[in-house]
Amino acid sequence: MDTEKRNKIIEKVRKLYALAEGTDSQEEAESAVLMAQSILHEYNLTLTEADLQEKDGKKCFEHVQDTGTRHHSAWVAILANNIADAFDSKIIFGTRYINNKKIPYIRFIGVEPDVSLATHTFYYLSGVAIRHKDRNKTSSQLNHWKIGFADAVGRRLIAYANTKKQETPQTTALVICKDEIVSDYMSKNHPNLRQSKVFMPNLDAMAYKEGILAGEKVPLSRPINEAGTCFGSLTA
Repeated sequence: MDTEKRNKIIEKVRKLYALAEGTDSQEEAESAVLMAQSILHEYNLTLTEADLQEKDGKKCFEHVQDTGTRHHSAWVAILANNIADAFDSKIIFGTRYINNKKIPYIRFIGVEPDVSLATHTFYYLSGVAIRHKDRNKTSSQLNHWKIGFADAVGRRLIAYANTKKQETPQTTALVICKDEIVSDYMSKNHPNLRQSKVFMPNLDAMAYKEGILAGEKVPLSRPINEAGTCFGSLTA
């Protein structure tokens, strides 16, 4: 591929991620990220941070995603941490108020396209967990099911990500580069963060096991939407 064509493709991908970052429409954001990933896959491109990140001199990005829950429960923290690890990103838990209503959120921080994919993967998987209903379970048992679900999908995401990272020396070098960029950004922009521990309840073994089984079966090849992929080639 000649340089001019490659630059045009990169610019198109940049614009799609800018659209995803700037729109208020979840559907439009998901569509833009999906299209960008399709272009990368079509041209078999491995883009460095310089390719996607040099936009107004900014190398790290922050995406905020509401949790869809009333508070930061254990399963939300487990799921978010696992997704952040899989996508070489960092997370900050926060709360905002809209019309006097408390809205918990997670701020994903990282380079593109990782941070966009992390945000949309959390949106997809947390939605699966939230929509799970079982009239035969108490609210505590449902919460324990979600913890099992978060543990299982997290292990799958991290295992696949680690496999991809070890494929070539170039991939390994790229991961190290991304880690340095994110760490430097965090130290400069969020220097006073404190770490909090996840409170783990005494789990209902059966509910937790059922959650694990569900997490092992949920399709991970469709975290953007029913037609898209988050890793480009990930299959369940």
